[in-house]
Formats: sequence, C-alpha cells, structure tokens
Amino acid sequence: MDVKWQCLACGHVWTGLEPRLRNRRATCRNCGSWNVYPGWANLEWTKVSAIVKREAGYACQKCGATGVPLETHHRISLSAGGDSRRENLIVLCEKCHSKEHGCLPILLWGMAIIAGVVFILWLLRILFVE
Repeated sequence: MDVKWQCLACGHVWTGLEPRLRNRRATCRNCGSWNVYPGWANLEWTKVSAIVKREAGYACQKCGATGVPLETHHRISLSAGGDSRRENLIVLCEKCHSKEHGCLPILLWGMAIIAGVVFILWLLRILFVE
C-alpha cells in the first residue's frame, strides 16, 4: 500500500511504500534528509502532535494525568519501521514517556548528581576537616 511521505527539512512530498513494507528507512528523494514522515503529508510534526493530543483529550493515555506536559510517542519507533500515522501514536506524560524509553527524566538525573556532589563534599569535610 502506498502512502504520502513528507520531508520536514525541505517540504518535498511524494508517494511511496508504507514503512512496514520497506526494507530500509526512508530518506527524502529531494534533499536526502532522514527527517521524513509518512501519513501526514503537508503537516509539520508540531501540528501532528497537537492533533493527537487534542484527540486524546489532553491526558496521558497510560496513567490518565492531565494538566501536565504531554509528549507524543511512537509505539513502533521510526527507526524500527514505524510511522507517524494516528494508530502508531500515543500521548504520554513526561514520567510515562521516560518509563517507555527506560530512562529517568533529566530533572531526576540532575537531582541525583547534585545529591552525589553534596554527599562527597560532606564526606570530605568529615575526613579532612574534623
């Protein structure tokens, strides 16, 4: 099945195989960019993300959180052959999105680093000052 593809770098639109039928990741035929998305021709990613968030009722589709920053997540990543069609997108809060990718949010990493530095300074004080 053919779908419309759009390059977000140069705006070029073309018709090609859907991601699951391709044997490699798509690149723009015009400029060679990897920043291409199927199924949403003529829409920028920010607009696609806004549409998906509106359809989800501005709530995390995993935990139901509202009133928090939301992110649009690809269930099957683009690098694994997924696409940006509605059925492959889910709206997640930052916490659930971090869990989905198996990583801690940057804020938590920063807090851990600060706590580690404070502990080392406290330990040095005990060892060398007292």
